[in-house]
Amino acid sequence: MAEGEQKIALLAGASGFVGNLALDILLDSPDVGRVFAVTRRPLGREHPRLANRIVQFEQIESQLKGLTCHIALCCLGTTIRQAGSEQAFRQVDHRCGACVCTDSESRPGTTPRRRVVSGR
Repeated sequence: MAEGEQKIALLAGASGFVGNLALDILLDSPDVGRVFAVTRRPLGREHPRLANRIVQFEQIESQLKGLTCHIALCCLGTTIRQAGSEQAFRQVDHRCGACVCTDSESRPGTTPRRRVVSGR
């Protein structure tokens, strides 16, 4: 990473217990200049480096098209009881949780950025 370049982080599931802790860590980090917190509902908190993106996880690929980041964290999770069925559970924990990042073009001397793609 070039000197002084701050990282961009993508955090899916920032409203849950683990995701909220990860969000606190990212926002406290001086190396992270922007955090895109991807959630189904508004987080209800403000921070100068926080951008809360409200999405439908079934359409995450199209809703985050073009977004690039250096760091990607997936803190999505549920239980079968909360989801209502095994199929709904698998949708959240497997399909939505399988969002991955792939290398994108980067400039020499900089940290490679990642782009959001679907793990379908």
